Amino acid sequence: SMAMPAPLMLSTALTDEPPQGELQSLIPGRTLTRRKVAGIKLDIDPRYAVTDKISSGAYGEVLAAVDTRRNVPVAVKKVENAFECLEDTKRVLREIRLLRCVSHPCIISLYDLVPPHREAFEDITIVFPRMETDLKVILKSPDKKLHKGDMR
Repeated sequence: SMAMPAPLMLSTALTDEPPQGELQSLIPGRTLTRRKVAGIKLDIDPRYAVTDKISSGAYGEVLAAVDTRRNVPVAVKKVENAFECLEDTKRVLREIRLLRCVSHPCIISLYDLVPPHREAFEDITIVFPRMETDLKVILKSPDKKLHKGDMR
């Protein structure tokens, strides 16, 4: 039989506020928990234990988390006010559509798309497998050189 991986240690020290009750999502039977982690308000499926902010970029904040059902490290990308600017909305939706269709070892996959709660549909929350780093860090790092074998 296959051995289960050792449980990941979760730190709750970075959680600014305790969960603030359950919210009903737009998908029947799926609930969300409102949390504030590293100063970022987040409506997230309670299965994701969010621990820390990883980075922020043009389209939102990225937080480290663990899928507690599968004991898998994930990254949660929160795109705030995703529908304010039509061009940004199109880019985010294009990213989601492409990631749902593409399966390749060199392209990150879409792990989950957290549905919005019924009260408001302003933000989009996307869950990815957590990677050691991202392309921006690799390209800017003087110690890390890309070789022909790294590019496929």
